[in-house]
Amino acid sequence: PLGFAKMQSKDQSNLLKKTFVFSSMRHEIRQPEVKLYRDALEHAGIIANSGLDVVCVGGSGRFEGGDGIVYRRDVYIGVGGRTNLEGIMQVAPSILNQGGRLFVTIDHERDSGKLCEMGEMHLDTYWMPCGENGVVVCEDEASRRELLEVTFSSGSLKTKNIGWFIDHMEKTGMEIVPLTKEEQDHFAPNFLNLGNHEAILSLKENSLPKELGERGITIYSADLKQITKGYGGLHCMTAAIKRG
Repeated sequence: PLGFAKMQSKDQSNLLKKTFVFSSMRHEIRQPEVKLYRDALEHAGIIANSGLDVVCVGGSGRFEGGDGIVYRRDVYIGVGGRTNLEGIMQVAPSILNQGGRLFVTIDHERDSGKLCEMGEMHLDTYWMPCGENGVVVCEDEASRRELLEVTFSSGSLKTKNIGWFIDHMEKTGMEIVPLTKEEQDHFAPNFLNLGNHEAILSLKENSLPKELGERGITIYSADLKQITKGYGGLHCMTAAIKRG
């Protein structure tokens, strides 16, 4: 993006291209947060007359902001304990009407509750774009995920299994910046990409400052050692509210 604005949050929303999504949180204790967040944005007048398509996920659909990421012209949304496929289907028509493709990465064991999702709850906890073609990824986690593509034609949504997420990255020419499972456990991928070849890392004691620096990305570090113990980092704590 040429420019964007952000406000502090924790997964209550996401801006996916020109689709502004208000989340439906999995855990009941967090569900009232979304209304507070929405009220604040409406009071500020940021969303009104913005040209954005606003979608409020509801019913039994679940969507949490950390599961949605735009890469190139496409949108990737994670399913692994917090966001479910029904929630994704509620936002899919708006996203697909803008062109590009919509992919869903699924960890079936975490989605079914067989594994605890806390450390890997969202897509942004193990996968994050960096630059035009690069992606920071914990391959141990990405290799667990199957990949679906959601398509929209004649008013009907369809899903197609296209294999494993890790294979898709190779086939589509993503340049992988690998992270160890230990680095992922400390939320190293959960950094804030500012665009224009700049990024703020949640932590500096990992391989990313060197790896991203060698790719021409200017790195800043917030060094949030204590905050990341609460299961998240800078990307979790911020949400795009405007791009241009």
